[in-house]
Amino acid sequence: MIIAIDFSINSTGICLYNEEGIHFLSVARNSVASSDFFNTLSENKIHVRNLPKYKSCGVSSIDARGYTKDAIKLAHEISELIKTVNKGKCDSEKNIIIFEGFSFGSKGKRLAQISGYQYILRDKLSDLLNFDNLYVYAPQSVKSTAGCAGRGKNKKDMITAFREHEELLPKLKEHVFYKNIINNPELFQTKKTKRGGGKFRKPIDDLIDSYWILKTFLKKENYNIFDVYK
Repeated sequence: MIIAIDFSINSTGICLYNEEGIHFLSVARNSVASSDFFNTLSENKIHVRNLPKYKSCGVSSIDARGYTKDAIKLAHEISELIKTVNKGKCDSEKNIIIFEGFSFGSKGKRLAQISGYQYILRDKLSDLLNFDNLYVYAPQSVKSTAGCAGRGKNKKDMITAFREHEELLPKLKEHVFYKNIINNPELFQTKKTKRGGGKFRKPIDDLIDSYWILKTFLKKENYNIFDVYK
């Protein structure tokens, strides 16, 4: 099993490969999208799990407990969803887990918080892998893999690259999510109005980022996924 994780406190996207093929997973807060849109994701064979967001009360000690419990809960939900998709199978010596590293622009309390959350997740996932199979790549490397490292490139460009790239990973072409984002993109977009619209909704960008994180691993480590998952 190969697990590529675009980690976020509010909307984590995961691209997972196992013997059955490619899977997309979303672990997001209830507020990230409407229940109808989460249903749309499920209808497109995206594995979805939602949970509420911890709301700060402004009292340091109480919030320290609250955020710690929230980080543990989030890690648990991600781990359990991965295990569910992989039907409980686990070969920790062969599993590979890939993260995108922290942005160079992150700083202060926000960086400390997301770092803490992610390291709790890494600890939670320790039963799934040998740590020699843990990989982390800089955001710029992931953007470069997608061909979106140029100045001014953003999430929209990463999605466009996903829709237009030619070197598809095995079984992606058959996945209903990929088919619809190519042929029926409006399913995943806001409604167009006179002022514009038609933008891809959360958590589409996170799911696609996780795909590019996986492709970054394949590129950097010269890993031939076609030989493993034919």
